[in-house]
Order: sequence, then C-alpha cells, then structure tokens
Amino acid sequence: MLGARNWGCWIALAFGIVGWWRPSGGILLLSFLHWQKTALGAELGYNLSWIDYLALVEIGQFLVICLLADRIICTLCRYRPNSKKSTTPFILPTAVVASVGIHFANYFWSAIEKLQLQGGPLSWVFENPTHNLLLAAYEGGHLPISQFGALPALAYQLSDHLFIALNIFILTTQLIGVLAVWSRRGTIFLTIIYDITHIGIFILSGIFFWKWILLNFAIIAATRKSQPFVLPPITRFVGVLMVLIAPMFFNIAKLGWYDTRSFTSITIAATLSDGSQHVLPTNFFGPNSVAFAQLPDSYISGHFGTGTYGATSDYRLFKNGNSCSLPAGVDVGKFKQSDFDRLDKAIRQDHIRRSGKLLSSDWPWYNIFPHHIWSNPFAYANASEIKQEDIRGYRVVVDSVCLSVVGDKVVRDSRYVTFHDVALD
Repeated sequence: MLGARNWGCWIALAFGIVGWWRPSGGILLLSFLHWQKTALGAELGYNLSWIDYLALVEIGQFLVICLLADRIICTLCRYRPNSKKSTTPFILPTAVVASVGIHFANYFWSAIEKLQLQGGPLSWVFENPTHNLLLAAYEGGHLPISQFGALPALAYQLSDHLFIALNIFILTTQLIGVLAVWSRRGTIFLTIIYDITHIGIFILSGIFFWKWILLNFAIIAATRKSQPFVLPPITRFVGVLMVLIAPMFFNIAKLGWYDTRSFTSITIAATLSDGSQHVLPTNFFGPNSVAFAQLPDSYISGHFGTGTYGATSDYRLFKNGNSCSLPAGVDVGKFKQSDFDRLDKAIRQDHIRRSGKLLSSDWPWYNIFPHHIWSNPFAYANASEIKQEDIRGYRVVVDSVCLSVVGDKVVRDSRYVTFHDVALD
C-alpha cells in the first residue's frame, strides 16, 4: 500500500496517457484515484471525505463506459467510431446530458436534505445562520480573508442581515437543478451560478470545491459545443430522470445541516527539539489535510457535541449551540484519553509519511497542494520555519469555544480545554 501511494502520481499519469488512445485507460485512472484516497484513509485511520472528488470519478467512469458502448455498437454495425453514418448518435449526447443530471443531483439532493432537517422544512431557510461558517473558519485558521483586519467581522455582520435571503437563494438554485437539465441555456446559467456560489463559499469559509468548479466549467464547454445539435425530448428526459434517481446508483452528496456558534476547536502543535511549540495549519498534513480540517468527526467527552465547523443535524443541539448554552466541562462527561487513540495514530502515520518525502522539510510545499479545505498561510506565518527533523512530538488541544462578533472583532469564549501529547520517541 505504501509503495502504491508513493508512486501513485506516476501510475495515475501512465493510466491517463493510455486513456488518450484507449478509453479503458480512463477507467483505470479514475479507479486508481479513488483507490488511492481509500488507501490513504485506511492507513491514516480516518475515512477521507469523498464529497469533493468522487463526483468527478464516477461521472468520468460513466462517460467512459458509455463511450466504450458506443464504439462496440459501432463496430458491430461495421462502422468506425468517427463515422458520420454512426447508428448510435443517441448514446453519447444522452450520456453527456445524463452526466450533467448526475452532477446536478449533488445540488438537488442537498436541498432535499435541508428540507428534511428536524426543525421542519423551512427551519434551515429562516433559522439557520449559514454565515456562522465564517466564525468557525476564522477560529480554525481557514478563513481566506482573516488577515484583513476588521473585514471578517464586517462580512459576518453584513451576512447576518442577509442570511435569510442568501438561504432562499441557495435552496432555490439547488432545487431547480432538476428542471435546468431540460434546457441548454438553463444548464449553462445554473452552472455559472453554482460556480459563483462555490467561490463565495471559499472566500467566507475556506472550503474549496475546486474540483466541482472544474467539472462545472467542463459542463458549460460541453453544453456550448452541443448547441448545433437538436437534443430530442427523450435525451432531455433522461437528464431530468438522472437527477432524481442518481442516489440509487452513484455516491451523491447530501449537504444539509445547521450551523452553530459553538465550536469544538482542535489544533495540533508541533513540539520542537528546543521545547517550543508551533500550531500547525491543516495544510501541513498534505493529502491528509481534509481529515484534520474536519475534526472533530465524533464526540469528545466533556466537549460540545457539535461536529465539523460547529455543524449539527440535531435541532435541539442547534438551538442551544447557536445561543452558546451548550454544557461543557467535566460535569457533562468524564474526560477519556481513549478519545484520542485514533487521532494519535493518524498524527504518527502522517509524520511517517512526511519523513519519507523527497521535498525539503523546511519548504512550505503544502500550501500549494490543492486542498479541499484550505488553511490560510497568513494565519500560520511561523509554520514555514518548522523543519521535519526538529519535530519531537505533537500536542493536540481541544477547546470548546463559543464564537461571536463584537464591534469589529471576532470574540472567542473558551468553555473547556483538554490536551493530549503525542510523543515520537
């Protein structure tokens, strides 16, 4: 597993080159990408989130299979694949439209998930302060605008006045995905809206759906290129149908939760040979960064019960968390060192991975890695000075903190702090 992981880029590149001439190479490339993510997660002890990449993998596999089917049918009919007399003009255009439907299902079913939350169909729209993501991102060092003085506080206060309108906009654009597939113009327009939304989410939270953005650009290009051709109603119908049934056959993201101001903040600091400690950005963990950025992924005794970025699907927890009235401390659960067993293993495994890298350990290469959740380098200026060989251990700090904005500042109210040390010697 370790060898395949280290040589993964070269293996994937070889499969990609084969794919230029043989579509089956594309299948191997995409399958390998998914396998490598799974292998990394198994080695780390955490399931690396598939939300940001698996849509591209499965849609790519679907298109390659359809292309192979088209070529096989053409061959059986004694026509070359590029023949203008191909008897299968229906397969490829329909496959492309179906792929758009599969991708749009990620947005549509995310809207359905929001409508099914415990507080009622419209609780997310009218009650959920989505802009709390900004506070959690600021606390976690993921906010791209955190270095601009009062701007984070101003952005939060502005969003606080507009969040209902923004929620309505997000829910509406996600729901109409099922209808937009019917129209070329609707597909292009909505895809542009989705990309603008993704960019906005990145600016205000550091969550970067760059793979979805690229897929959306590909959809726009493919849709524009198909304009000279008349798509029959059956092809359009297949696209709509795929939005509705995609979860039965594909891994579809269903993104719907409540956002609170009660955040279980987990930071990891490197303990150096001179005894000093330096807080690490999640970027530091390279391809494993998403696992560390999404902590906590389970309840840690004594701390708030909210999850990643202070999120929860529990309505009662949401109301208490948003009013900063969640209990924290030894009175709500005895601290258990075993809560850190899995994280302890993950930190050790990632340290081993970095120790085997050819790149210089004192060069912040990790900031140019295409992370799904990106930590702001300006918030961790000293991290670039850390040398791998100087690290003697790590300290994990878990802080149940309530976040708010007062004036032009983000204010944190720490309720309960626990520590865990990871010794390497």
